[in-house]
Amino acid sequence: MKNQLITIDAGTFFKAILIVLLFGLLYFLRDLVLVLLTAVVIASSVEPLTRWFGKYKIPRLLAVILIYAGLVTILFGILFLFLPTLLDETSGVMTTISQQIESSTLLSDGIGGAGIVNELSANFSLQETISGLRSVVGNVSGNFFATLSAIFGGLFSFILILVISFYLAVQEKGIENFLRLITPIK
Repeated sequence: MKNQLITIDAGTFFKAILIVLLFGLLYFLRDLVLVLLTAVVIASSVEPLTRWFGKYKIPRLLAVILIYAGLVTILFGILFLFLPTLLDETSGVMTTISQQIESSTLLSDGIGGAGIVNELSANFSLQETISGLRSVVGNVSGNFFATLSAIFGGLFSFILILVISFYLAVQEKGIENFLRLITPIK
């Protein structure tokens, strides 16, 4: 067996310390990094539609504004029109099912499961669950901005994501320039 000599010069040692400090800085600034990554993803998803509008000689700024307005309209439409109605109908079906189960003599007498049905109805109230679900849906649709704030870690972060993604989408090759700026040349 040969003896191997391993040497670590000062440059390698400082590079390792620099990498550890860089990861520590990224962890410390993780909210900002996540905002930037989210903005890049949104701007990247808007880019194909922007190019499609460009084929019809629509200016890039107007195309991005139309795309964002359309996305906001769709989001509000889903949240305010479809979701509450869907949950109201679901709760109505669940109420009907619970009433049928409670009034059914087949489950309580015919199968011999009286103990199971009584135990379920004593420990689990479907009506309370449905009313809790309705209040959650009411809060989500009523407090839309509070929900978005909770999802994106704050209203400021949400606005920052929209502004940065809009800026990157409006600029020609904005995403490419941004990525070229923050990534190493090699």
